[in-house]
Amino acid sequence: MKLRVLITDHLPEKSFEIFKKEGVDFDYRPGISYEEILDIVGKYDGIITRSRTPVTKELLERGKKLKVVGRAGVGVDSIDIEEASKRGILVVNTAGGNRISVAELTIGHMIACVRGIPYGHRGIIEGKWHKKALFGHELYKKNLGIIGLGRIGSEVARRALAFGMNLFAYDPYIPESKAEKLNVKLLKKLDDLLEISDIITIHTPLTDETRGMISHREFEKMKDGVVILNIARGGIIDHEALFEAVRNGKVGAFALDVYPEEPPEDFPLNDFPFMSLTPHIGANTQEAMENVASMVVTDVINALRGREVRSPVNFPLQESAATPFVKAYKKLAERMGKLFPALFGLKTPAIEIELLGNARNLGDIVRAYFLKGLLSQITDAHVNEINAPYLAKEKGIELIIKTGDGLHNFKNIIIVKGFNGGKNKIAGSVFDEKYYRILNIKDFWFEIEPRGELLFFETIDMPGIIGEIGYKIASRGYNISDLRYFTRRKFGLGILKLDRKPGRDLIEELKGLSYITNVAYVSL
Repeated sequence: MKLRVLITDHLPEKSFEIFKKEGVDFDYRPGISYEEILDIVGKYDGIITRSRTPVTKELLERGKKLKVVGRAGVGVDSIDIEEASKRGILVVNTAGGNRISVAELTIGHMIACVRGIPYGHRGIIEGKWHKKALFGHELYKKNLGIIGLGRIGSEVARRALAFGMNLFAYDPYIPESKAEKLNVKLLKKLDDLLEISDIITIHTPLTDETRGMISHREFEKMKDGVVILNIARGGIIDHEALFEAVRNGKVGAFALDVYPEEPPEDFPLNDFPFMSLTPHIGANTQEAMENVASMVVTDVINALRGREVRSPVNFPLQESAATPFVKAYKKLAERMGKLFPALFGLKTPAIEIELLGNARNLGDIVRAYFLKGLLSQITDAHVNEINAPYLAKEKGIELIIKTGDGLHNFKNIIIVKGFNGGKNKIAGSVFDEKYYRILNIKDFWFEIEPRGELLFFETIDMPGIIGEIGYKIASRGYNISDLRYFTRRKFGLGILKLDRKPGRDLIEELKGLSYITNVAYVSL
């Protein structure tokens, strides 16, 4: 049966070729009413919208076949993300589809405001010659501070480098290695960036953390005559603080494409020469529109075909999500999730995961796949990486993510701790960017691939244990393909890899041995 996608808003016709090439049927219904969508959405496997179409709980309930919702744009305020996630419906947007357009607009604003181009342009039209007033600055060898080194911030950095600028960035969520590749010095504190920069450009999302992040205190930290640009989201800069900083000379030039209220009711500083203003046009290019359409269509089809997507919303991935390193961590996290309840149960709703070294940037991925593995062991509901965090929340399971530097000789490692602190612990890592291994259980250090039918047993250490256990297993017709046994302070941990699932009778027999304190089984 062919897959079908409903498109409710305008897309460039060029994107339709992707549907035809992939053999996916689509109904192009720009302008269709919400009521009409409710009547027909049950026939479709996917839906593509823009901001005009609300994807509500009611719509998702009626979309019995829906597997993916595509938003041709970045904002997803019109989509009930939580309801989609509970239903296992993937939501994708087009983050990064407009990155070139926004980066180019940023550079354009940067030049325009430091040279007073808009003021000079307006003067010519009004019959005024502002030559003496427009005494500006070069970009060459200026310190550029980039707040947010994501897709757009990175593109700005590449272009600014061509102007001979010195590049600095503040972004607590990207690795230093990425900044180094861009010839950017990554600073650990925002204040450090504010103090060193001649020009500051903002490229972060608007969140509780970033709302009003540039206000009176931050302007006081900046150099006198600083240039500041916001081409990201209105509300990141406190405009009252900005206008005050312009009036007292702290800010020498500024550029805005976004505003706390759009359009702004009135804008002060009409006669200030060194400012450049545009009406939220960062993504308004033909190329960006075509890129966005192609991205959302491709991601929707990939989701329906079971392939990896670039821009999921309700399961955020890093830019490097398709690398072998990240794929290995997905598998490791899911298997650690399966191991946890088998070994320790769930006597507490709180579980702590430490991501150390190179793993510290994979919080969302590890969270989703760990919970997917854990919940698959304790519920018969359909669980995937999209709905796992919501199902865990409903069950009262709290997952705390912490990050830090590496441990011992490991460049990257995951440590999962349960209700009893360090005792109920599992640790794992990825080697050579693709081989995943369990390294520690209950402070026993070892190395084993988490794959196959695994039987774990804890013992009081004494002679003859392994021989007796091996005999009992073999006498019941099981083949042991791998055996590990580790001792620590008169206690032992054994791991057996069997050729098939052990029966309940074998597990009960092992539990009955006087020197065995615990037995657990898990299929990975």
